[in-house]
Amino acid sequence: MEQAFPGNLLLVHLFNGLAGFAPVQALAVFVARDLVYLLVLALLLAWVRGGVEARRWVLLAGLSVVLGLAVNQVLGALLQTPRPFVAGDAVQRIAHRVNPSFPSDHGVIFWAVGFCLGLRGPLLRLGMAARWAGLAVAWARVSLGVHYPLDFLGAALVALAAVVLVLRHEGRIAPWAARLESLHAGIAAHLPRRAG
Repeated sequence: MEQAFPGNLLLVHLFNGLAGFAPVQALAVFVARDLVYLLVLALLLAWVRGGVEARRWVLLAGLSVVLGLAVNQVLGALLQTPRPFVAGDAVQRIAHRVNPSFPSDHGVIFWAVGFCLGLRGPLLRLGMAARWAGLAVAWARVSLGVHYPLDFLGAALVALAAVVLVLRHEGRIAPWAARLESLHAGIAAHLPRRAG
């Protein structure tokens, strides 16, 4: 499947070749492995420091990620697309297990958060940052030989579909969000307050 799309292999060869230079590879490894932790930290900070509306959007983004990753599991099992380093299309420059390449889980995580938070609400900047970070992660993971560019196009479509589905059913989610907000308020009431 991956070889059938024009430019897909060309970009793999170009990015993977450039990642042979140590500084490029070091940057790609950081972006591919660690940027997701910064996204999680940003979401946690938005949850803790934000208001009710911010927490509602973080919850919707989280549900979009969970739904998108579930869809990825089904698509991966059905399509069984080998990773570039398995297919012999790229040099493996980062340790990765051998599992289906299409669509990218990392792409779904970043773009589900980015699309959801970037629509409206108090976290528009975080949404935009997540979308741009998703592009950086796509570059890094293609450069390191563990994904094809098409895997990230598929991830963007899955993420968008997951966000649309979650937002369409937001009314059904609202009671659960209210319970979660009550739980948050109960915990916050017992925490020591900062001086000043």
